[in-house]
Amino acid sequence: MTTPSHDPQGVTALPAPAGTPVVVEIVLLRTEKETGCDPLLAYRHRTAALCPPDTPHAAARRLAEVPDSATEVIVHSTSWRYQPDGRLVLTYLIYPDPEPAAEATPLTTPRIAHGADPSHPDPPVVLPDHVATHAARHLAWLAHTDPVIAHAVGADPDLWQALRALVPAPAGALHLPDLAAVPV
Repeated sequence: MTTPSHDPQGVTALPAPAGTPVVVEIVLLRTEKETGCDPLLAYRHRTAALCPPDTPHAAARRLAEVPDSATEVIVHSTSWRYQPDGRLVLTYLIYPDPEPAAEATPLTTPRIAHGADPSHPDPPVVLPDHVATHAARHLAWLAHTDPVIAHAVGADPDLWQALRALVPAPAGALHLPDLAAVPV
């Protein structure tokens, strides 16, 4: 039996069961552009078990083969999910893909995974395309709300143009309201 712990602010935390496997998943995002066409997003997807003493962030960089010294890269945690087999999956977006010549999947039809029942919100299936779509929409959101990410995205005109084709959204936002129409 697990015993809850309480912090000074009154937040209750249940410890993770011993041996809960943590998996780091990365979406290696890049833009691809054919002559005369708008840039499109493409991605590669990798996963690996988190092994101590790595932090999830360090594991994501290692899995992407991005050295700690690399500063012209976006490494950002975009989501987490619990898998029925007991794994906890932590997702990171990496931009740009350090291997631009490697085969990648075009993100031509962004698809969001979501559950149909608000009392059981887990989607029935989560595919790499769903994860990449969420990560790209999250990056588009950050490009508008986080000055550091906005600067990095703004330095890459092709990325900025490709992200403009997406609905920028935080986690869980399937549709965003027209905020201009909301009375203040």
